[in-house]
Amino acid sequence: MDNETNNQEPGDVQETGEEQERRNVEVRDGFVPFAQGEDVTITNGGAGAAIAGNDLSITSGGGNILIAGADMSVREGGGLLLISGANLHVEQGGGMFLLAGGNAEVSNGFVGVLLSGGSANLKEGSRVLLTTPQAAALGAALGLVLVVMGRLLRRSR
Repeated sequence: MDNETNNQEPGDVQETGEEQERRNVEVRDGFVPFAQGEDVTITNGGAGAAIAGNDLSITSGGGNILIAGADMSVREGGGLLLISGANLHVEQGGGMFLLAGGNAEVSNGFVGVLLSGGSANLKEGSRVLLTTPQAAALGAALGLVLVVMGRLLRRSR
């Protein structure tokens, strides 16, 4: 990515490169409510929502909703919802809901729910909120509770 050096205030969104066909957005040392571009880079900061048409890269930062049309790379950060159209790589970070169209890899991170169109690789130091058997047991228990509650409510009428 071609970066121009300028004096940027913390939290500013910077479009990098001149007269590019692709609009690259960079967030440094601050927070923005929304960042959108072809390639989005967040460093030492965050975004309420970040949407990249291609790649999204986060280093020491994060956001609530992070969406990349292609690859997403997160290092020392994360978010609530991470969606990647291709591969998703998380190192020393994580998220509650991670969805990858391709391969997903998490190392030294935390994952609530991980869905991957390719392989899902949880490396050393990674933790998962619910494993597959635990998620199935929770779903069955919740279904049973709803059935019992429904029958009790019908009887009381």
